[in-house]
Amino acid sequence: MAWLKSLPRDDPSPSSTSQLEGWLDDYFYRGLEWVTKASDYVVDTTMVGVAMNGLSHLVGVSYKAEFVCALSRGLGANLNREMRERFAKELFQWAQEVHPDPRRPLNTCYDPKTGRLFSYQLQVCIFCLLFVVYVFVCLFVCLFVCLCLRFVCLCVSFVYVFICFHSQVPDHLTVSDLAVAHGGNPLPLVLTQDVQRGLNMFRPWLSGSNKQPFLIVGPEGCGKELLLRYSFEQLRSVQVAVIYCSAQTNAMHVIQKLTQVCMVISTNTGRVYRPRDSERLIIYMKDLNLPKPDKWGTSQLIAFLQQVRTTCVSSLNVHVTIRTCNTVW
Repeated sequence: MAWLKSLPRDDPSPSSTSQLEGWLDDYFYRGLEWVTKASDYVVDTTMVGVAMNGLSHLVGVSYKAEFVCALSRGLGANLNREMRERFAKELFQWAQEVHPDPRRPLNTCYDPKTGRLFSYQLQVCIFCLLFVVYVFVCLFVCLFVCLCLRFVCLCVSFVYVFICFHSQVPDHLTVSDLAVAHGGNPLPLVLTQDVQRGLNMFRPWLSGSNKQPFLIVGPEGCGKELLLRYSFEQLRSVQVAVIYCSAQTNAMHVIQKLTQVCMVISTNTGRVYRPRDSERLIIYMKDLNLPKPDKWGTSQLIAFLQQVRTTCVSSLNVHVTIRTCNTVW
């Protein structure tokens, strides 16, 4: 198939290509048929859209378990939760792969280091966990010692916290700096099973070799922007340009934003846009459902984005990420 021939692979050997082609014949077309028959979509789409969504998650897979897990996320990304769980169970049954946790099939992920499937686990900072244990031990000891000894223990605890905090936080800390913790990870985000599953749903589309525009759909306050901001913090040499959509937003606003953050370079193929301060640019459009369509039911902004995607994507080093709030995610 044409997609397989154009796929950038680390291992271009004929054996790996034929292996992937065999998995596509065995599971992809069968899964695509299952999803299109179910048609329990969160956002209305076409069969081509479902197929491309599934293929986008298969870039770089090398093992059968990894393929099945990625295909489950790709083809089932636009299904409602109950239907996604049914599809994941069916797909793993076809491939004769075993879920680590059959009660939560959507929490299955592939670990390339061990070559096995595993279930997402709550990731807690070891330092925080040890400190909590330390505090509980101190409180337990204080119940059986005199008031003076308890006071000393509490003073030691406060001094310990002060020293650790003072050693990690610079004197010039501002409110904006609190958005990023040690290691570049946003402070408010706790990596629960649901959060890890949501991140892995769109992380492949942010990678340098598999850049894809995508929609994140959900009600207000469900955590869409938090997941996106966390993923953006993990990227290197990437600039994020935010466009806040309203009822009057049109294609000209997108062009103005591109003019602000990009520079025009003349090449042998014509004039192209390149980011000014980074290697890649992500256009993050919030509330894309707000722009009003015209009297024919067409949105100029949507038509412009589709045109950029289909005709100008080769001359733009720009990534379009869109967040909407009108449908359940």
